[in-house]
Amino acid sequence: MRRRHFGLMLSFLVLVIAPLFVIAAYLYTLAQDQYAANTGFTIRTDESGSATDLLGGLANFTGGNATADGDILYEFITSRDMVQRLNARI
Repeated sequence: MRRRHFGLMLSFLVLVIAPLFVIAAYLYTLAQDQYAANTGFTIRTDESGSATDLLGGLANFTGGNATADGDILYEFITSRDMVQRLNARI
């Protein structure tokens, strides 16, 4: 093998194979598994007109909107109580 070929082989080993083994060793021995889960939900109101809607939107003044329901649901989902219930099922 010529000196030029030896230099090419050595540079390939140093620049490609060695980092590959270092990364593989790190991933196999030190790195930990990481998982991510995403969920989503939508709260919708009834689209048909009700008697309170016919009275000029009286439902908005009495608190009958989907935003309040969404806030309540969001607070429950992010609460410690829901996490404990899920842990009890698992």
